[in-house]
Amino acid sequence: MRRFFRDNLVILVLLNVANIFNYLFQIIVARNLNPEDYGSFNALNSLAVVLLTPVDVLAYVYSKFTVQLSLDRYEAIKTLAVKGLKGIMVVACVAILAATVYHPWVKRYLHLESSIPIVIMMTLVILSFQLPLLLGLIQGLRRFTTLGWGLSLNIYVRFFACVLFVPILGMGVNGALIAGVLGVLGATLYILWVLRDVLRMPGAELPEGIFGTMWKYALPVFFTTGMVIMLGNLDVVLVRHYCSPTEAGYYATGAILGRVAFYLPGVLISVLFPETARAKQSGQDSRKFLWVSFLMTAFLGGGVALVCNIWGEWIIQVLYGAKYMGAGDLLGVISAAMALLALANVMFTYLLARSEFKYLWFLVSGVVLMLSAIALFHDTAMMVAKTVLISMFLILSGTLATYLIPGKRLVVST
Repeated sequence: MRRFFRDNLVILVLLNVANIFNYLFQIIVARNLNPEDYGSFNALNSLAVVLLTPVDVLAYVYSKFTVQLSLDRYEAIKTLAVKGLKGIMVVACVAILAATVYHPWVKRYLHLESSIPIVIMMTLVILSFQLPLLLGLIQGLRRFTTLGWGLSLNIYVRFFACVLFVPILGMGVNGALIAGVLGVLGATLYILWVLRDVLRMPGAELPEGIFGTMWKYALPVFFTTGMVIMLGNLDVVLVRHYCSPTEAGYYATGAILGRVAFYLPGVLISVLFPETARAKQSGQDSRKFLWVSFLMTAFLGGGVALVCNIWGEWIIQVLYGAKYMGAGDLLGVISAAMALLALANVMFTYLLARSEFKYLWFLVSGVVLMLSAIALFHDTAMMVAKTVLISMFLILSGTLATYLIPGKRLVVST
């Protein structure tokens, strides 16, 4: 347990110091764009996150199976990594073709005047394909300091590139998106470098049928990751589509700040997942990891939501300026919703690591409910924010009930 606390502290410090620059990045972009363009930028950002959902699954899958291989077949980790990276190259080629075909539709849906931001966004998406796999390897090897620096480097490179491209060169939305592309490239090169000891190993034969087992495990992981990403990002895209450009800019501001309640404690799952998977593989009790992570998340996420509800308008005034003051009320609601999502995500992560998936009924139902309600009731951005909050509460309540109330659990053998 001492190591668990230490690893959590390392991740918490490294990633949240980096996240300060993440928010400084947003502030620089916001102060150099008008609310309409800022809304467009964050709609594209959120869309990129949603599009990366299928490959984000690899972080969990590769982490879990790297944990297993590290216990009795360490050199097979290289074989697992190399075969996975070859598969990612094929997926990237398909994605390039899809981007070419569908970018006009995205342009119309988001009411954009130019295709250039979409092209840059899709470049960012395609270059990001290999990152989840590499991060999953590091996470499964329990190299949490390396994991923290790898994720942080992405943020640092994006921030300093943004300073050059947006306020100095005046490249606007395009400059902010290009900064993201450079951040992904920097993080990828660093992670490949720190994994050189694994990639230089002679390699070993993988256990028979491992990829079939991985595909089987990937399906519930895909639904979980996809639903969480939708809950945390799709609202910005929908507000951009349904509401006025100015209101979408205000909503994006509230969402960016409100997500602190999710991302600040959210880094803790980077330690929770591999430790829980290892404990289950070794036949040890993992419940202590769950409740420590849950309480830490409640304290951090709840604290952020409380601050946003008390001093939200003042925070926006200081960070974004008077032109974004219309986001004040939205910030309070969105931050509360994100704190609830952070708590639910702790439960999802713990149950994923144990291959128990009964919670998916509540998660998928909650997302369907949220999207249906937004489709029907979207007259104002505040109406959308309250819909998201109610959905998060129902999802968390249902997930806790499935774990605490005795009953048969849906399990996939891994």
